[in-house]
Amino acid sequence: MSNIFKSAIKTVSKQNRDFSDIATLAGMSLAKSGTSLVKGILSKPGIHAYLEYQIQKIVCGLPDSGTHSEIPAVARTADEIVRILKSKRFYPNRIAVDGVPGSGKSTLARALAYRLNMDAICLDHQNLNEKIYFEKAAAIYEHHRLLRTQELDCFDAIIYIDEPVYISMEKVVKRKRGGYLVDILDYKKLKQIGEKAFFSLAGEYIPVTDGFVKLRLKPKKGFKDLEYLQRELLQKGLDGRGLTKEAQFFLCVDGKASKGFSAYINLREYKEELISGLKSGINSTLFQEKTNKRGGQGRYGTYFQNH
Repeated sequence: MSNIFKSAIKTVSKQNRDFSDIATLAGMSLAKSGTSLVKGILSKPGIHAYLEYQIQKIVCGLPDSGTHSEIPAVARTADEIVRILKSKRFYPNRIAVDGVPGSGKSTLARALAYRLNMDAICLDHQNLNEKIYFEKAAAIYEHHRLLRTQELDCFDAIIYIDEPVYISMEKVVKRKRGGYLVDILDYKKLKQIGEKAFFSLAGEYIPVTDGFVKLRLKPKKGFKDLEYLQRELLQKGLDGRGLTKEAQFFLCVDGKASKGFSAYINLREYKEELISGLKSGINSTLFQEKTNKRGGQGRYGTYFQNH
């Protein structure tokens, strides 16, 4: 984008215009670029769906969540998990549920909580960059960064929803709430780190046949995920000392330590809109300036028309 502005300044300078001309051009172009950029961003399916949700919430209010209702496929998955736990005489006190946004964590957590007489707790408004103390008993906690950021030995069972990202993304857009996530997050990276976190856990691995759900039960000596992770880093010749758990997972997967929600922001998703908006603003400004001149000859020419 900076190259576009450099080209604009170079073009103006060649025509012996002073700095005020350049400043005027830049200001007008940026203003018009902003309008084009906003239009481009609002055309994104996730952003559009989220705005529809917010408008619907304002006009109609939120639906009543007081009654318990279930999606049939989720109900079958929850029933199978309960059957597995009972067959193993395993009665968890705390359960962790992880998966990318839209994979059905909240829905599954509520369905299991209903069957196991537990509370479902969403961590969306908690700071996952800090240590969370999971003190509540008989509780099911869920979040898309839970396994990669927190100490897990306070949980008796871990559930990971390994749904293909395109399905999860479609569901987010369809439900509209949180739709913007599909346009700003790198879902593939989210899942890549999430899978690594799940498969770094010790304990019996139990695939749940009905759905994309994977289950692990805590062994007597704990999940040992950090121990496994640090051993793998050493094998790769990498040093994870002093890094957070999430940063160590990034280091192991990418060879570069990253952490936090911002590590999954997909800036490239808006590159086209940014460049298109900027070009549109500059071209619009040049065209307007040109038509305002006598005989249709503008000061700045039409340098950008073909760029």
